Amino acid sequence: MERTLNIDGRDITFKASAAFPLTYRAYFGRDFFADMDKLTEEDDRLIFYDVVWVLAKGADPSIPTTIEWFDSFESFPIFETYYQLNDMILKSFATIKN
Repeated sequence: MERTLNIDGRDITFKASAAFPLTYRAYFGRDFFADMDKLTEEDDRLIFYDVVWVLAKGADPSIPTTIEWFDSFESFPIFETYYQLNDMILKSFATIKN
């Protein structure tokens, strides 16, 4: 599933697939689901940046490292962006019943 959002005057495409948790682990060495459990802890809110970056990287493998990519924006509404993408992440885990 893909979604394009306009961020800082640029159209950025994000992609979530069934491989998202595996890709997240491959880039950051952490379990996505365990990290989601940590989001209630204030110090772990930087996880939002990692999640959003993986979704952008899934749509465009040429984007640079997290720091370089986020640094290329004048501003980046991370929480708003994450919440706009959250349903896309959840749908990539959905179970289909016959």
